Amino acid sequence: MELKSSLILRRLYQKGGAFVAIVVRELSGGDPDGSIFQLEVWQDSREQETLRERSDDRNHIRRGLIQRLLDLQDDGWSMTDPGLCANSNLDFFNPAKL
Repeated sequence: MELKSSLILRRLYQKGGAFVAIVVRELSGGDPDGSIFQLEVWQDSREQETLRERSDDRNHIRRGLIQRLLDLQDDGWSMTDPGLCANSNLDFFNPAKL
C-alpha cells in the first residue's frame, strides 16, 4: 500500500551560498494503519537519505529535529524560513512552542 505524505514543517537554513532544509512529514496509510513520522535533511535540493529517520514514536522524531536544529545553530547556519504547514501535529513539532 502506498503511503500518503503530509508535510508538518520545513525549516530552511543558509550559510554562505549553501542551503539546508530540515523537513518533518507525517506518513499514513500503511500497514499497520496509523501514522509514521519522518525527519529528512535536504542540502542544496538533494535529500541526504543516510540522515533520514522514520518512526511511529513522534517523541523520537521531535528529539532528532531539535538535535539537528541545535547542530545547525552551533555550526553558524541562519534560518531563512520557518516553513510551518497546516498539520494537526504542527504544535507538537514546532520548536517555537517549546
